Amino acid sequence: MIRVMAARVRKYDISGTDPDQAEGRDLSRRPSTSLRVGFSTGTAAAAAAQGALRELLGLPCPPAVEVRLPQGGGLIIPLLTHGRGGSRGEAVVRKDGGDDPDATHGAAIGARVWFPPGYTPELVILSGGEGVGRVTKPGLAVAVGEPAINPVPRRMLHQGLASVWEASGEAWTRPLAVEIFV
Repeated sequence: MIRVMAARVRKYDISGTDPDQAEGRDLSRRPSTSLRVGFSTGTAAAAAAQGALRELLGLPCPPAVEVRLPQGGGLIIPLLTHGRGGSRGEAVVRKDGGDDPDATHGAAIGARVWFPPGYTPELVILSGGEGVGRVTKPGLAVAVGEPAINPVPRRMLHQGLASVWEASGEAWTRPLAVEIFV
């Protein structure tokens, strides 16, 4: 199942001017309005990483990529820009918070992907570029010193990279350096 960004959700008007509130009626029966659905910053980063890896591997890069969602299904995310510069692939997504925007709504969320020199046992070396914070205190699910990218978006990023490798027809054996930036 693929969900498209134009999907609708229901939201109740809970403003103090609702006549049903003044009359003490059952609020669950009020008419609802629709909100335009958006996507998270982590979803934007996962989409950008897919586009960047496609560029790095020399695969055709579509105008939009599918990001698998943790609860199942997928979401089609348009790429704002994508290209290859030297030995790095890069792609950018415009964050769309829908009708419930957060502080990153409208921001350009990007990823650069390259093959790191030397040996590393990790398949993905994740770094945070400009605009991405670092964890500074213990107690979070991400270690101190790591980019402030939560575990679920990290898994989405890994899954998206794996899907691009699969599309390339090659086994994923080479480590990737992935830099997320805002």
